[in-house]
Amino acid sequence: MSPESIVIEAPNRIHITLLAMDEPLYRVNGGIGFAFNGDNLCVKCCVSDNFSFRDSRDYGLPKEKIDNLISLLTKIQKSLNLKKSLRIQILRGPPSNAGYGSGTSLTLSAIEALLLLNEFTHSRYDILNLSGRGFTSGIGVNTYFEGGFVFDLGHKFHGQKHLPSSVARETVQHALKLVRVDMLNWKMYTLLPPNGLPISGASEIEFFSTVCPIPREDASATIYHSLLGVVASVLDRDRETFCASVNRIQKTKWKSEEINVRGESQRRAMDCLSKVSLGVGMSSLGPLIFFLSDLSEEELIFYLAEEGVAGRFMKIHPNNVGRIIHYA
Repeated sequence: MSPESIVIEAPNRIHITLLAMDEPLYRVNGGIGFAFNGDNLCVKCCVSDNFSFRDSRDYGLPKEKIDNLISLLTKIQKSLNLKKSLRIQILRGPPSNAGYGSGTSLTLSAIEALLLLNEFTHSRYDILNLSGRGFTSGIGVNTYFEGGFVFDLGHKFHGQKHLPSSVARETVQHALKLVRVDMLNWKMYTLLPPNGLPISGASEIEFFSTVCPIPREDASATIYHSLLGVVASVLDRDRETFCASVNRIQKTKWKSEEINVRGESQRRAMDCLSKVSLGVGMSSLGPLIFFLSDLSEEELIFYLAEEGVAGRFMKIHPNNVGRIIHYA
């Protein structure tokens, strides 16, 4: 008997930074990041006559995003001549458009469930091609399938503009993965400050078009700290260098622009955390902050309360396996 429902639990991801955001010469984009467990996205998909969507999170997906997902799934269903539709429910997970990478995970989960419940033979690359994801950085798509720490080289330059992954469809090539290793279980936390609206859709496109291209020397500095700092320190199991290079990345042109667009409250929260942390960074366009500290959860909670820094605080752990599929 074929399965009637499926539950996919996907890790969240920290996207430390994008890389080649200058005037392209060889390649564009690329990035570094890693998968983690903590408030993972959990999506239940059941066989249905029609597509429907329900979000059980407190801060769920905007209607426009829901409509886009249903439209994408309908298009895939018709193109592959699939008989079954899906009833999709997000059981739990982080807020959308907050730096966790949950939008990519949701899209990949829904497509994978659609193919599995229709018993359609497919590969990982079929899912990627159908999703339209991974056309800026490959961090989200790679960590979805296999977890770990990922460093990718972006895409060969063919005249395409700098755009977020959700709309960057001017190339058929996904980001070229150079490094994937298990992320180390260093003592790490996240804080999600309650500061402002999500940056997505038109506002995200406007941000990319306004800031890019950055000067080549600034892009080179980002690549230097990312490759010789972050990547090398993960391979060397060197927490001190990892933290030092993450700190320096926050001051580079691209990353500092991402932080600045979040406003003074974001900067204040990161500055406050830096006083009790070894390394502090913002994931993607934020506002999610990740940091490494030797203090305990209790000590950090007390410190944040004393300093008047609000937000969703959590201790996190590396995910080195990727998404988990349960048949119900």
